[in-house]
Amino acid sequence: SLCKVDFDFVVIDKKFTKNLLSETKVSGAVRGLLDFVKRLGAESICEGVNSEEEKQKLRKFGCKKIQGKLVGDQLTEEKLIAKYKK
Repeated sequence: SLCKVDFDFVVIDKKFTKNLLSETKVSGAVRGLLDFVKRLGAESICEGVNSEEEKQKLRKFGCKKIQGKLVGDQLTEEKLIAKYKK
């Protein structure tokens, strides 16, 4: 059963958040997923957040952690190492 699996975070893929602002069904589904994860006692991380409007809507739904172009471009392993070698 899913309730017996021990996890702290659930990542909501960018495929789910892609049309968050333009499609009511998508918005409802994401809100439902976030609520489900919260009821399981875990925290959500939403991927693919590219605008302040998307961020605000997700915050309204209870998502506190986001990933996407709004907070920074994806780093390759090489860029990450180079960044912290300096």
